[in-house]
Amino acid sequence: MERVSAFVGVAYGFSLLGYLVAVLGFGLLVSALGAGFLTGGQSDGSFVIGGFIFLLGAGSTVAGLLGMLYKVIADGVAAGIENAVATPASRPARESDDGSPRSR
Repeated sequence: MERVSAFVGVAYGFSLLGYLVAVLGFGLLVSALGAGFLTGGQSDGSFVIGGFIFLLGAGSTVAGLLGMLYKVIADGVAAGIENAVATPASRPARESDDGSPRSR
């Protein structure tokens, strides 16, 4: 199993942190705007609009977080495949290794 260098791990962590701040910032800002319409409005129309804006902000936050989870999993799988493909030459050959997929 290949290890990730500390520099690569920290750089990846900062990129995820930036993404997380952007997603949460946008989602919470839109949700707060919608909540302001919900509490400040006197008419039924502003209540409906506020509810819609609030749900839009909450939904975008949840979608962004799920997208980040998908990205982390996809990046991990891609790194694992890349390492698996890159290392066969470094593995010692087995006696029964004739190059066929069954012998691997």
